[in-house]
Amino acid sequence: MKPNKNFDIDVRELQVIEDALNKILDQHLKERIYSQNTAIQIKAERSIKEIRALLGSLHNQKTWFRPNDKIYISG
Repeated sequence: MKPNKNFDIDVRELQVIEDALNKILDQHLKERIYSQNTAIQIKAERSIKEIRALLGSLHNQKTWFRPNDKIYISG
């Protein structure tokens, strides 16, 4: 059986996923900072790297809207 490479996720669902990942990321960052246990710090660091990579991958796959009918000023 092959993995499904095509997902049908709308913008709102993607935002929910990103919000959840950011909340988990925040928890792991706090664990890494405040924990005295080295094993917990190492585990948190691995999770932080994985979540940041996933959030970056999601960000890079987005198609950003830029209006063509007028001058675009970002910000």
